[in-house]
Amino acid sequence: MKAIKYFSLYIFSCSVMFSCKPKEQTKHSLHESTKEYFLVRDQSKYHFTEANDTSQTITYTSKNFINNQANPDIENSEIMVYDLDAGAGKTVFTVRCESGGSEFKDRIALLANNSGSISIAAVFFNQGGNFSAANGSGDSIFFHSNYLLNDKLFNDVVRVKLNPSHPAYTELYFAKNTGFIGRKEKKDDKFYYAKRYSVNK
Repeated sequence: MKAIKYFSLYIFSCSVMFSCKPKEQTKHSLHESTKEYFLVRDQSKYHFTEANDTSQTITYTSKNFINNQANPDIENSEIMVYDLDAGAGKTVFTVRCESGGSEFKDRIALLANNSGSISIAAVFFNQGGNFSAANGSGDSIFFHSNYLLNDKLFNDVVRVKLNPSHPAYTELYFAKNTGFIGRKEKKDDKFYYAKRYSVNK
């Protein structure tokens, strides 16, 4: 009789344990247009130059690419993140995309790491190919089917015009199937753009 009681208690404990295990939530994936603009795998190369001195070249290499589902028992969102690294003494840019599901917006963030000090360059959203600024940010988003950065023509460009109060940048540029292609800096009014690139998709 005692054995039966212990066996019954064991079965009950197991049932409670499995019933309390968090259920995996509905999988949310990044919209295909988000990946068209921002999917950049490791060892992609971007050769940036400054518009007023094209003899200068800064080469960024993509590193630390991650693409997986985050917190499957909570929001189960797809995350995509990678760094654009030009070596010691240069700003490391991190691109981070997080899915919002079919009814919500994907969130895209560009972070700037200056010698360990990380700041937000921009945060904006994409819903089904329609890009928009964060509410209350003071930023503006523009789409250009063709856009000339100095002497380089890009197609399907998303231009992010930042709030005038932004401490470091005035505009950021992203192109379909290419990624981060340009930035206007407040310091010394510098304008850097990708003159050459090789993207691993």
